[in-house]
Amino acid sequence: EEDLSFEEMEEKATSGDARAQTSVSEHTYYLGLAEEKEAELNNRLAVDWLVQAAKQGRKSAARLLQRCWIQRKGIGEDNEEEVRRLSTESRFEQTVRKAAMMMFRKLNPDRKEKMAVSEMMENVGQVNAVHGTTHTHTPGSGQFVDLDDFVEITKRYTQGMAPSTGSTQSQGPAQTCGEKAWENFSALTTLLTRFEPGLDVEQAESNFGWNNLEPYLYFLISVFFIVFSFPVADKGWIPCSELSTVAILFTVVSYKSLSPSGATYAKRALITEVATSLCSLTSLLPQSAVLLRMLSHTFTTLPLGDSVVMKISLPCLLDLYLYFLFFSMAKQRGFRGTYCFLVPYLVCFLWCEFSVVLLQNSSPVGLIRTCVGYFLFLFALPVLAVGLAAMVLIQLVKWFLELELTKMIVTLAVCAVPVTLRLWTRFGLSLMDVFHSMSQRGAVKLILCCVTMVMMFFWMYVYHSEGLQGYNSTLTWRQYGQLCGPPAWKVKGVAQTQIFCTHLDGHQVTWTGRFRQVRVAETENGAQSVINLLPVFMGDWLRCLYGETYPKCDPLRNNSTNTPDEEEELCVIKALAKHTCHVKRYDSYVLEVGVGMPEEDGIPEDRARDIKLVASHEFRQVLLRLQPGSLVEFSTTLEGRLGGQVPSFELKAIYCLDCDSSLLTAAGQVKIERDWRRTTLNSVKFAFDFFFSPFLSARIDV
Repeated sequence: EEDLSFEEMEEKATSGDARAQTSVSEHTYYLGLAEEKEAELNNRLAVDWLVQAAKQGRKSAARLLQRCWIQRKGIGEDNEEEVRRLSTESRFEQTVRKAAMMMFRKLNPDRKEKMAVSEMMENVGQVNAVHGTTHTHTPGSGQFVDLDDFVEITKRYTQGMAPSTGSTQSQGPAQTCGEKAWENFSALTTLLTRFEPGLDVEQAESNFGWNNLEPYLYFLISVFFIVFSFPVADKGWIPCSELSTVAILFTVVSYKSLSPSGATYAKRALITEVATSLCSLTSLLPQSAVLLRMLSHTFTTLPLGDSVVMKISLPCLLDLYLYFLFFSMAKQRGFRGTYCFLVPYLVCFLWCEFSVVLLQNSSPVGLIRTCVGYFLFLFALPVLAVGLAAMVLIQLVKWFLELELTKMIVTLAVCAVPVTLRLWTRFGLSLMDVFHSMSQRGAVKLILCCVTMVMMFFWMYVYHSEGLQGYNSTLTWRQYGQLCGPPAWKVKGVAQTQIFCTHLDGHQVTWTGRFRQVRVAETENGAQSVINLLPVFMGDWLRCLYGETYPKCDPLRNNSTNTPDEEEELCVIKALAKHTCHVKRYDSYVLEVGVGMPEEDGIPEDRARDIKLVASHEFRQVLLRLQPGSLVEFSTTLEGRLGGQVPSFELKAIYCLDCDSSLLTAAGQVKIERDWRRTTLNSVKFAFDFFFSPFLSARIDV
């Protein structure tokens, strides 16, 4: 080419020769014209030729463009963005660009400016047929793409990203990194290497794996919360048998969707994992199966600190080999295998672990039911569909007759109104925007963020309650009365006594006293509050729909001795009530209980030392049946206005000591409070065993 004149070189460059385009740009760039007024023109011409050469994957042209970009020669507003993009492309992107252009020309023998996607796919099939490879199906359409669009689509697809050009925006987001996605990606890289053998396939696979990592991370974060919540849930409401078969199915599906490049380690890991799980499940066999139970027998344990134990057993050895395979996956390709092979395989691993845990919580009857149910689902689906349709129809008629269907519709409508209004006003009063907003990934991120924040504050509460003990403080009521009651008021005054008694804050005491009286301090009725906001006619209808009607109150029937007391009371109030129905069954009360210190050692009762206990709704049955003067034992926590007159504490438990059991259905009541510390420790133990058993086990006293 050195013997060619500048005109001949320019003619070759005009015909599309990348080397000639680079040579022309260098000749124009370095020689130029002597006059200053021509320097800018020559620089722009050089940059234009370099842009055309760089678009064809010419590495030397990209280097010269980068130099022009740094020196700001030949750069204008019209080409600044294009020069920046081409000059910053990596060697891998340049190789893909070159291969994509060669492939486009091969698929476009007629040298059209734009090609239909469907026509291009037909040509791909012909090229594959000539070389003896299989045809990869890609959704065809009537859209047209030019050379630049095709190159950009190919570049982004080899990196696992969705095409961003206007011609492909309607095709939806990038495929999830599943089996079909890997097949299409492998077919594309194979086709590209046919035109450019120097293409780094491993780099392409790494880019593809990295850019498709987000769904896996969402799954792993979700699994974290599921594992912590599973031991808290009531297993009676979880169909463990059915879910175990679903987990096994997803294990197989997730394994089939793994990258072919990591299939060797993935296959070994799956076999090892299944063997470990089967050995662990032999512990559920009857005691008579001695030989099989030996597969899960723990020969010895090795403590690793106060809370962790290593169990020496066959499953433990298999688990160690599994961790070795995990490390082998991660260290491939300079530890890029962490996100290319290990993270996708962890999805398969976790589904397998889920299946084992669910099988351990399944019953033989449940497994038989599952097998029969799936068999019927597959082979008797038409009959089941007709039967289910008939059942649904009968149930709808039944609901309609009992007004249950109307109740459900009204409930859903009331709940949907504020949500719909909120989304409507937020997203521009467009229903389509509402539906689109609910399907965005941002909602998933927001939910995970909120759950994470709740977990963080929850841990703070758990650590705060770590030192809480039972209601067994040695502080007696009489001691409290001497320090914080009338004797102290006379000596120090009320204010100084209150300041002094703050030192007793937090004492959890169990005292005995005389029940004085109980009164309703607060009434809460959510249904009544909503009904009061509605028009009268609608409120009356909902009150009868959700509530209860007053009794008919027949005078002859009311005189009968068989009439319940509650019904008699309703008959008395019915004449004065404003409505024919009421929703009093939704009432929730906050009660105030007056308790006095009993007479002791000849010291008479002093009403100035009485205390007030605030009780929640669950104490209603017991408190309403107590008689004034009954001797009760109660538990509470000293906090709030200590040292004042008639201090108020929250009632934690109460028992009647001298009540007639025949008149009192329940002698006592304890405030229903979840033991968050015990529940959390159970969740931590389960999560640790889920991820590390049988190699390591948590030893936490709960």
